Amino acid sequence: MMHSVKKDNLEFNKGDTIIGRWQQTRYTVMRQLGKGMIGTVYLCRAKGRLVALKISEQQMQMTTEVNVMKELNEVQDSRLGPFLHEVDDWISLSGQVYSFYAMEYIAGEAIHSYVRDKGEEWLVVLLIQLLDELDKVHQAGYVFGDLKKEHIIIEKHPVTVRCIDVGGMTKRGRSVKEYSEFYDRAYWQLGTRKAEPSYDLFALVMIVLSIYYPNPFKRRSLPLPFLSQKVTNIKRLHLIHPILLNALSGKYDTAQAMKDALIKTVVKKRTKRSQPQKSATSYLIQSVFVASVASLYYILSLFL
Repeated sequence: MMHSVKKDNLEFNKGDTIIGRWQQTRYTVMRQLGKGMIGTVYLCRAKGRLVALKISEQQMQMTTEVNVMKELNEVQDSRLGPFLHEVDDWISLSGQVYSFYAMEYIAGEAIHSYVRDKGEEWLVVLLIQLLDELDKVHQAGYVFGDLKKEHIIIEKHPVTVRCIDVGGMTKRGRSVKEYSEFYDRAYWQLGTRKAEPSYDLFALVMIVLSIYYPNPFKRRSLPLPFLSQKVTNIKRLHLIHPILLNALSGKYDTAQAMKDALIKTVVKKRTKRSQPQKSATSYLIQSVFVASVASLYYILSLFL
């Protein structure tokens, strides 16, 4: 069947089928993954594999997202966002045409639950890896924009930071087109919505705060001192407090600069220990790309 629920409300049930108008690919709906301002995302099965399918009546916005995904897929060595599989239209029973695209389904664990389950020591590793990926996006001429906890998934084999929604990506120099208040520096009156690397770095700090403060908090009259206090109250992260505070204040022009500061801090702390582990050098290399087992041992020793 084409659609088993109320006409044109774009709510599909398990077992419903979406058939592409042009490619004729048959997508069988498994479940809904999420719903946003632009459209709804479903987990589907097609051609023997699982895919995430986003469908919407907002054709222009969907075209923009597709173009952004294509650009991101071309960023050398980047695996930050999902890979685009197919773009097509779907015709409802009423004859209305809707746009959809099928992309890689990224299976993994949310960053906040991953840190909770595996230990806070992994957070530095994940931050370094995410900064490495963000730098590639920035170098390609984009800013991620709507960077938030809910968009980050941790793949486990190997441990890799991925983002499941790249719809907020914006060309550098323009105004960020999609944002979430809590992660938006303009909401906190600590900068503009101009698409520049420091916008993403501010959001990265807010992701850290959202992990340790699961109940969202609102803006205060003195936002910078308020957020700074929230950061310094996380005692387990004392080693990287200065870096997080610098990012809040917009003192890093690039993701690379923030990543270098993190690595430098970790290495400096490590060299002060009387018996450094033999895996220290290999950790530094691995942590930039993949959060390996060796990196866990290394980071663990820094926070004990």
